[in-house]
Amino acid sequence: MEDKDASLLVHTHSPTGRSMTLSLSRLVLYFAVVMLLLTYTNLFLACYTSFNCSRFLPTLDYLGCFRGHDRVYIVSLTFYAVSLGICAVGCHRRQKGALSDDIRLVSTISGLLAAVCLPVIAFSDEVNAIHWLPFTSIHWASLALFWPTAVLWASCSYLSLCRLEAAFTQWEAGWMKVLRVLVRLAVFTALLALIEWHFAYTVYADALLNEIGEACCEWVLVGLAILYPALLCQFNRGYVLRFSLETEVKEVELGQI
Repeated sequence: MEDKDASLLVHTHSPTGRSMTLSLSRLVLYFAVVMLLLTYTNLFLACYTSFNCSRFLPTLDYLGCFRGHDRVYIVSLTFYAVSLGICAVGCHRRQKGALSDDIRLVSTISGLLAAVCLPVIAFSDEVNAIHWLPFTSIHWASLALFWPTAVLWASCSYLSLCRLEAAFTQWEAGWMKVLRVLVRLAVFTALLALIEWHFAYTVYADALLNEIGEACCEWVLVGLAILYPALLCQFNRGYVLRFSLETEVKEVELGQI
């Protein structure tokens, strides 16, 4: 697969001015790399300093409650909120012709709502429950809103690409294969996480069905969720933000003095 949009920032100079073009699809890809590094480095440091992860593996939300790890958690979710918002708007343009206008609107609103929920989830997770504001209730309400809206947006985005697949270029078809593998792996991991969660706290818990297995599934899902917007943006290569500065050129005539 040849990358046709390898530059994040392109400067253009002309006699009338200069412009700067920011590739938003490339920006989301870089954000995904940063989020993966932050998230899993934070987990590694937690296992090295705060937890015995062979006995108890903290989940992402649980790790966000601990001082020192909470800042990385907030930064990561804020990065993801920006990526999700950019991708939701870009997918709205891409879905034209594949989905009806009503479904496109619902999908975009769902994606933007999910993006707004992420900073709220991050900041309300570390606040003490005895605060005069009901931060615990806000946190769980934000989580309850985030998951259905995020799943709805992700499903609509994937469905629209499946309907447009016949018109893909060879380069886009290659990315579609990667996206299809990621979606199938995410569905399998989500089902496995539900099974782990259902049996981990019962008498049927064993070496395979336990809290650590549930946490491992959640961490795999976190990584796949980070990569999903970055892969979607590969189908929006013309999605850019352009700034321009124009200069006025005046002709000066020199007369005889």
